[in-house]
Amino acid sequence: MNVNDKVKLGILSFAHVHASNYAQVINALNELSLIGIWDDNKYRGRYGAVEFDTEYYDDSDRLLDEADGIIITSETAFHKELVERASQAGKHILCEKPIATTLEDADTMIQACKESGVRLHIAFPMRYAPAVQALKEEVEAGNVGDLLGVSSTNHGKLPPGWFQDKKLAGGGAVMDHTVHLVDLFRWIFNQEITEVYAEVGTLLHDIVVEDCGLLSLEFEDGGFATLDCSWSRPECFPTWGDLTMRVYGTNGVLEVEAFKQGFVSYSDRWKSAKWEYWGTNSDLEMMRDFAKVVKGERPKGALATGEDGKKALAVALAAYRSVRERKPVRV
Repeated sequence: MNVNDKVKLGILSFAHVHASNYAQVINALNELSLIGIWDDNKYRGRYGAVEFDTEYYDDSDRLLDEADGIIITSETAFHKELVERASQAGKHILCEKPIATTLEDADTMIQACKESGVRLHIAFPMRYAPAVQALKEEVEAGNVGDLLGVSSTNHGKLPPGWFQDKKLAGGGAVMDHTVHLVDLFRWIFNQEITEVYAEVGTLLHDIVVEDCGLLSLEFEDGGFATLDCSWSRPECFPTWGDLTMRVYGTNGVLEVEAFKQGFVSYSDRWKSAKWEYWGTNSDLEMMRDFAKVVKGERPKGALATGEDGKKALAVALAAYRSVRERKPVRV
């Protein structure tokens, strides 16, 4: 493909741990070009640019002018500012989750994109996991029956740096990992979460935010879900975490483990076990759909919208409110 025919994407901030994943899949897709990275932390931005063979932009306005679409992977508290700037430049946006640290910021971001006529999408790549999509198909076909309950986990490793700063991240493990499953619940079952009860604690690490959370969620049709959203995986865990669901319906039970497309290999050469992944790259499929948005093809993909991001954030914030009030709260 001619370089001029490629969709030119720029990344605003390399703060998030997923930024390198997105840069990698952009470089892997023939139809995309990572033209540059801007970061207010020049060392971080330049390091990312060297690692992924692209340009570091010290002027974000120049990157916004030259890119066709923008990916935002900053600290969560700065999403609003960067989304507003990108929308004013007329660029479609893929923003890291959670959408923001407050519902007010989320509303501002959604409205700014609406007024500028650009699309705001939130990075919920687990919508592209084959096991998750198969579950959605079974539910939509009526094979599960009426939803009774869901037992779910989204465990992860302890993320570094600003993730442990409530002002920048909006919270700890509950903010970081609740939104993934809530988004999938809404997408798969086509129901809203109406009530939340949460227990949280800092039990595993010497940090100032919570690293453990257990949520009970009620669906609008009366079913319920439990969610363990803790930072409880060891540093050597082969993925950033896990994502599991056991869905109970009137017609039966279905289990999903989204990261089981792999195998463990053992060798005396490296004196340990290695996890070899062979499955679908959900980040890559999400980026491929975003490229279609930028090209104006309006895909019928699984991209989450700004409104989806806001709905997921509302549940996470309700969980914190439940902890403060020590009772179930309405979303």
